[in-house]
Amino acid sequence: MPKKLIFHLGYHKTGSSSIQDWLLEHRDKLADHLYCYNLADGSSNPLKLAVHGYVMGKTDTSPIRAECRRMRAQIATLPQKVVCYSDEGLLGPPLGFRHGDFLERRLYPKAREIVAILAREFADFSPVFFAIERAPGAWLRSIYNQMARQECFTGTLEDFQREFGNPACWHRLREEIRQGIAGQGEFISASFETEIASKTIREMTLFRILEIPSHILADCRQTLRHVNRSVPLGAGRRPVITDRKISGTDTPLPPGVIALAYMLLLGRHASAAEIEHYQRRIADIPTLRHVLLNSPEFRTLWKRDYD
Repeated sequence: MPKKLIFHLGYHKTGSSSIQDWLLEHRDKLADHLYCYNLADGSSNPLKLAVHGYVMGKTDTSPIRAECRRMRAQIATLPQKVVCYSDEGLLGPPLGFRHGDFLERRLYPKAREIVAILAREFADFSPVFFAIERAPGAWLRSIYNQMARQECFTGTLEDFQREFGNPACWHRLREEIRQGIAGQGEFISASFETEIASKTIREMTLFRILEIPSHILADCRQTLRHVNRSVPLGAGRRPVITDRKISGTDTPLPPGVIALAYMLLLGRHASAAEIEHYQRRIADIPTLRHVLLNSPEFRTLWKRDYD
């Protein structure tokens, strides 16, 4: 039977972390049916990093194609009949993202080109591309909060909107993605307000696409947790997060934990013992991501390898 490949594209701030949290929690239960990229071990991150290098003007599309070929060969050997790649960064960085001289001023400006590559490279699997759309006003506030926390933007929400507008024209983005697919797959979109906020797992579009058998779903948590929540910012800069925010101590994160997490995010497969080590110190994967984004040690490593 041909494998089914689903790309969950996000978008940013539309519940992707909550979905990944559920998939990670139930990975063992799902193992016979579903293989997921980009959960605890970040195994799909090389593809996202290749996409970001292209979007940011650092490379051409050849690293994207090379990583697609590597993934395609791996997928062909997997025993599972359904494969899911879930990453809200696969179309590029979010609006307002700043890194060095790069500033993203548009909503996924390379989406059509990126999806075209994915659709061609994975055409044998007839890929399904899935995205969740959020009410434009709420989406913009959430993006602003994230960019402000990451120190990509200083100023108020009104300043952010003056700078970038509110480009959440989902119908336009839908058309660009469909043009990129060009008949070599399928695009499905859903509403954040109905999918994430109110439905049980078995009612959600993505989980229906994943074709998880009913007997497996019955043994799983029936709703998503709200993780990686966007919160309004107070005045001034947000402080660097340390273990005190997580475990009640004043001790900063050990360099070994930062280095391990960095390697995990770049696609290194850690042992079970290593994963257990950092999970004892950090409550969950979304918290880990948040800590890293506020970690001077992580930024030093990132600057060394990607600036």
